[in-house]
Amino acid sequence: MDKFEAALRILYLLASIDGEVNGAEVKIIMAYLKENQVEISFDHRSVIQNLLFMGKEKAKIELGTAAMYYKESSIPEERINLLDFAANLLAADGKFDLEEIRAFNILGEKWDIDIDEFMKNR
Repeated sequence: MDKFEAALRILYLLASIDGEVNGAEVKIIMAYLKENQVEISFDHRSVIQNLLFMGKEKAKIELGTAAMYYKESSIPEERINLLDFAANLLAADGKFDLEEIRAFNILGEKWDIDIDEFMKNR
């Protein structure tokens, strides 16, 4: 796994934690991939296929693992950029599910970022 695969895992798991991934969420994930396409050296379809049928508890564990990998392989500005994508992803369907908020907070915990402060500044 590299940092871009970890980022894809993070975004997809956030999108799917409420039980569905809608078209608006897919657009945001694809925008992230397009923005970083020069750096991507993996098959995004294969990564998503591996995450498709993961239960919520396993998804939260995988999210934490991917978040730690991303933290170790990125700089703070990249983490903030990914949090922006993640926040847009959560807002894409027009509602904030409690599971989505909990998953988003995992990123803040793992990356030592105050999510309330982050959201206040957005």
